[in-house]
Amino acid sequence: MNIIHGFEYTGLSVNFFLWGVLATVTHVVIGWFLVYTFTDYHPKWGAFGGLFPDFDVPFGFASGYWEWFPFVHRGFVHTPVFMVVCVIVLIGLGYKKKVWIPFSIGFFSHLVIDTFSHGGIMWFWPVNKTFYEFFPVAHDPEVEIIIFIFIILILILLPKRDYLNY
Repeated sequence: MNIIHGFEYTGLSVNFFLWGVLATVTHVVIGWFLVYTFTDYHPKWGAFGGLFPDFDVPFGFASGYWEWFPFVHRGFVHTPVFMVVCVIVLIGLGYKKKVWIPFSIGFFSHLVIDTFSHGGIMWFWPVNKTFYEFFPVAHDPEVEIIIFIFIILILILLPKRDYLNY
């Protein structure tokens, strides 16, 4: 039996699937919200950055079956070091509009949210491989629904605008 984010995982279940969808939507919406609210960049890059660290989720399931597998969910991909690597890649690809800024905002928000959930993240990897969590309430369904509704209401009230940077 595996415990993932406080849920017993014995295979894909409807509850576990719905929890995963809700957690994913929360990361996307918060990344989008932060970039939309505090920058002139297009919020799609904040949403993408907010989602990006979870590309390791399928690897996390594989590592539960194969102990030799090198990737785990909330491993290297959920660290500030990996965020810096992603920024260097985006800059190296030559994006002219500095999309790495809103991407980083979304990515960093993901790391902060996961710090407030069961299991935490490795903030000081590779120097320290300790997982840090603080007041783990994020990704609890009731909290996620409240956050999601609150952000949607704020977004409805915010004025629509043109984006200076895409």
